[in-house]
Amino acid sequence: MLTSQRFCTKINRRLGSLTYKFNDSPDRQTLRIQPYEPIYFSAKADEAEQGGSKQWMLNKHKSGQIHEPGMIAVIETILAQSNSVNNIFDIGALYGYFSLLSLALARSVSVYSFEMNPKSFSTMQNNITNNQHLDITRLHPYNCAFSDSSEKNKKSVVKEFSLTSYSDLSLKDKIMVFSKRLKRDAKKILARKKYLRASHNVDYIDFWSVDDWCERTGVFPDLMKIDVEGFQAKIIPGAMKTIEFSKPFILLEFDSPQAINSFGLSNKEIVKPLFEEGYKLIWGKHRSHEGPFCPLTHNELNDTHECNSLGIFIHEDRLNRAEI
Repeated sequence: MLTSQRFCTKINRRLGSLTYKFNDSPDRQTLRIQPYEPIYFSAKADEAEQGGSKQWMLNKHKSGQIHEPGMIAVIETILAQSNSVNNIFDIGALYGYFSLLSLALARSVSVYSFEMNPKSFSTMQNNITNNQHLDITRLHPYNCAFSDSSEKNKKSVVKEFSLTSYSDLSLKDKIMVFSKRLKRDAKKILARKKYLRASHNVDYIDFWSVDDWCERTGVFPDLMKIDVEGFQAKIIPGAMKTIEFSKPFILLEFDSPQAINSFGLSNKEIVKPLFEEGYKLIWGKHRSHEGPFCPLTHNELNDTHECNSLGIFIHEDRLNRAEI
């Protein structure tokens, strides 16, 4: 039977032995986690966030580095030895990095990739088409946002990796969005280029609660990876029925106080409902190889954990089904 301490030991051991290779070529970018099949990313530059997938991958893998090795070690540890994971929810999928990685790590899982930014979503779709060898029929991409309630075609402002309902903006911010749109449109007109649509910087996005989405589709997660720049403050309350029913592994990225300040909560407050549901926490710095990951109780969480880091939440019911 899997225990928190045994799980920690396996994660830290894998983190220390992680072997990978990244290659950037004019045709495509290649990432290979040994001993699994390679993952391919489009080498085409685009207008998505941080220079698009191409530049983002270069930034994350410069000087022999790899993006979030701790997250990779955790996902691999679960998938390599557990027969209890069939459906993975990648919430905040961005360019499909962890979605495609999951396909490579386990040939039997289905991955549901959720990305709210239309530009990032389009780039993710391009990356998916580059990986036919991974049986991409197992990957299901959705351009939508998760929150504490559901609403279709909600007027929203997407800025880099953050999402704000247009109705929640202050008058000052609405004026700034409008002014920015006018300036950009004017530049396009003066340059005799195609006129940008009037709603530039404003998108109409489908919002779902995880509970509503799962009830609507009949698909429930065995593993949820959530990386949403503080928006977990809304996602978790809208997912508690699903969490109570499915008891998935939850890989939740903690954020800095600056990232979650607008929600008026701390990481400790956000995850309290998970502890109340019977989950145990393993915590660590997932962006480096240093580790180590370690078990923590809710009472042990303090200001040192209010930073960009990874919380791994596991439930005894799920552990009883796992063979790790």
